[in-house]
Amino acid sequence: MSPRCGRCSGGPSSAVSFVRSPAAGLVKPRRRASRRRPLDDTETRELVDAVRATSRDPDLDLLVVRFHVESGARREGALGLWLRDLDRRRSTAWLREKFSAEREQPLAPSLLDALVDHATGRGTTGGEDHVFRTAAGRPISRRHYNTLFDRARTALVWAARTPVSAHALRHTAITAMARVAGYPVVRSSRSGASVSHGSGGAGQ
Repeated sequence: MSPRCGRCSGGPSSAVSFVRSPAAGLVKPRRRASRRRPLDDTETRELVDAVRATSRDPDLDLLVVRFHVESGARREGALGLWLRDLDRRRSTAWLREKFSAEREQPLAPSLLDALVDHATGRGTTGGEDHVFRTAAGRPISRRHYNTLFDRARTALVWAARTPVSAHALRHTAITAMARVAGYPVVRSSRSGASVSHGSGGAGQ
């Protein structure tokens, strides 16, 4: 008679207890509700005032905030924005965002002018030079975003309950656009956009 496995000698019931997950009896905690929501008009104005008061480079940071509020772009879209992506003739900017998604975003002519003036005034010359730059002429980074909004939060009494970030500004812009163009139109034109129902080149 061949020897039997010690772990299996107890019969079928012991085999079942051997494979049972120790987490089987645990109750999965409920996911907390997200605090993300679009900012209302008053909050947006107060954020702009907070950025103006706390930024060490208000010309840059106010333009960054304006860009997100008017375009609905993700942070990656701003960080990857090149001078050649700004098309004055079509009044658009070409955005490259997460998951390698690319899209053409209409912008107000005044915003396009401000972006070109900012970029060229801080040393941008080539088509693939980044638009958003520090006073020293270096492209801004993700860390710059963190610093920008961390400082602004200190001047906003409601920041503890409402996220203040580039994503919040994107959500604000998309919701405002949806009220005008309709939610299905905005959702289809921005891959991955979550819409809330609540309250060719720079020289062309």
